[in-house]
Amino acid sequence: MAFGGVALAFTLAAAPALAPIKAAASPAPNASKSVLRPDGNDTTGAGDANRVSPSYDPKGIDLGAFLFFPQMESGEQYNSNVFAAQNNPKGDWITVLSPQARLQSRFSAHALNLIGGVDHYRYNTYQDDNHTDGRLSADGRLDVTKTTEVTALISGARGHEDRGSPDAQTAARRPTPTQTLNSLLGIKQAFNKLILSGSVAADRLTFENVSARDGSTIRNTPRNRTELTVVERAGYEFTPGYSAVAQVSENRRDYDSLDAANLDRSSTGYRVDTGLGFDISQLLKGDALVGYFIQDYDAAALKTAAGLAVKVALNWTPTELTLVVPSLERIVQETTSTGASGMVHSAGSVLVRHELQRNVIVTGYLGVSFDQYSGTRQDSWTSEARTSMTYAFTPEVYLKGELGQKIKRASVDNTGYAQTTGALRLGLRL
Repeated sequence: MAFGGVALAFTLAAAPALAPIKAAASPAPNASKSVLRPDGNDTTGAGDANRVSPSYDPKGIDLGAFLFFPQMESGEQYNSNVFAAQNNPKGDWITVLSPQARLQSRFSAHALNLIGGVDHYRYNTYQDDNHTDGRLSADGRLDVTKTTEVTALISGARGHEDRGSPDAQTAARRPTPTQTLNSLLGIKQAFNKLILSGSVAADRLTFENVSARDGSTIRNTPRNRTELTVVERAGYEFTPGYSAVAQVSENRRDYDSLDAANLDRSSTGYRVDTGLGFDISQLLKGDALVGYFIQDYDAAALKTAAGLAVKVALNWTPTELTLVVPSLERIVQETTSTGASGMVHSAGSVLVRHELQRNVIVTGYLGVSFDQYSGTRQDSWTSEARTSMTYAFTPEVYLKGELGQKIKRASVDNTGYAQTTGALRLGLRL
């Protein structure tokens, strides 16, 4: 077992991926609810755990039926291990510029949001890693009746793969450019205490080829794929605030071409979960589900991934000033690691957000995950700790900073790493 070291991540996204963070700010009249992907992710960003008191919310620009919220962040961050290397880490300062904007409806019924943004990263020393990411999304809600609603989402993004990602090419001269296109259509119907819902999501993921440090070409295109996910859910409130929940999902993951070993990594998967849903006023919200998953691969040489499925994502508000978000999950993710079919990802985390004052938010995060590669003896442990603070001088001006630590220990040599980072950003918004 190779020791990967310690990493201190100073990013500004304080929430774990699966945590349904409660928005601290009051929405505009009939503002769109957060659109949740089948994996539980909040796609609208309404779950920002660093948001301050509603009295410090931006007012936005009145455009009649819409409110327009422009925003600009700029700052510096330091990364002690830019290339996520196990040995001989190299650090650098990075200038970050992030303009973004949101258009939010305020219809008497229904809702529509448009969100877009750009993140530009400029490295002081290792300028081959300079890159610009962009994203654009639209989500909406159609209130068919008082008990029926339809939600939809479409989003696109151009990004770059993190150097520490499990399948990132360590020999690449620059981070791998990626493109994603996501779409979702969902419906929810209430029958008194019984709530039925379903969704269909289609995702397109592409990875560009990159040059290696020795001048050769690293082919990433065999990772290109299309994923289709269907989710059906039923919840019955057997007592106020508590619901029995059953959820079934099916997925199909189709790769464009064979991988380097001439294997077809396309697969079909199923998952069944049951458990409890909580909606106890403002005290406790979320799900605690357990079940079974199976992912069967088209290539006979790739071992079927199957086992215990877990999803716990809760918002606990012990006081009006404190939010606690525990999260636990066990799922199967894609990987192109040689000999492995899928990566079984088990993770647990807790986030605590506390409002020191109306304009000062402090957030702490602790998380640990274990990744096991089906069909091989390869595995890795990753732990992470972060602390952040948001200080709003006025509703239009704020300062954000974060410190963290990340440790990855891996069974394969040279895949663990230590990474210490820090960041401070000034934000302007209307």
